[in-house]
Amino acid sequence: ITGVGQKLRDWSITNVTGNELVIDRHIARVLLRTGIVDGDDFKQGVWQKIRMGEDENGLTKKQYEILKEGFRQIKPEQIFKKEEYPAFRATQYLWYFGRNICKGNKPECTCCCKLWKAKLCKYPLTPYNYS
Repeated sequence: ITGVGQKLRDWSITNVTGNELVIDRHIARVLLRTGIVDGDDFKQGVWQKIRMGEDENGLTKKQYEILKEGFRQIKPEQIFKKEEYPAFRATQYLWYFGRNICKGNKPECTCCCKLWKAKLCKYPLTPYNYS
């Protein structure tokens, strides 16, 4: 459908079925900072587009799918076993975390991030400024 990108498609599917993972700039930030997805595919100004919230996150279809595959590695169906729609719940939780804790320019690593405290986040050590 003209004008419908990958993100809108996935949000629409997950709102109806609850079974689709969605990538937006907040989720992409968490996936990149934690090293779940490697930053090499996002060097050429794409991170800046994600940060600015530009059209379709500024991602090519391939980059969007790479992030989505990284999200699948988290295995939301195992983390949210008791939830009826684990993909929908994982998207909600990761979006909230990226929006409120793993923020753009001022992430709250030292005070609020359990991933950072458990040394599961690579943000302070990454060669890219994922802010």
